[in-house]
Amino acid sequence: DHSVDFAFLDGGHSIATVQNDYAKSITSKVIVFDDYFTHDHSGNIPDAPHLGTNVVVDNILDKAKWIFPSTDPVREGGITHLAVIVNEGQPPHNKDVLLVPLLMSP
Repeated sequence: DHSVDFAFLDGGHSIATVQNDYAKSITSKVIVFDDYFTHDHSGNIPDAPHLGTNVVVDNILDKAKWIFPSTDPVREGGITHLAVIVNEGQPPHNKDVLLVPLLMSP
């Protein structure tokens, strides 16, 4: 068994790369994806080739998941977030109380 309790996925942004990373960590108890993008206040979001995490996470329908709120802007437009998938158990009942606004700077 090569599963881990916690996997942090922060590789390439293409759909194929994110799908491959997810497939290799699918048995992990908790999987955190970096670079889940939403629109910024101007309606901008990164181009489609960079939205692999969004496509993969949005198509995971049978797992407990949530997107951490963030105000971290992306240079090309958009906001970047962490997406969390929970394979064992459920997200904390009061998960919003545990959240701290994330600020990531390169």
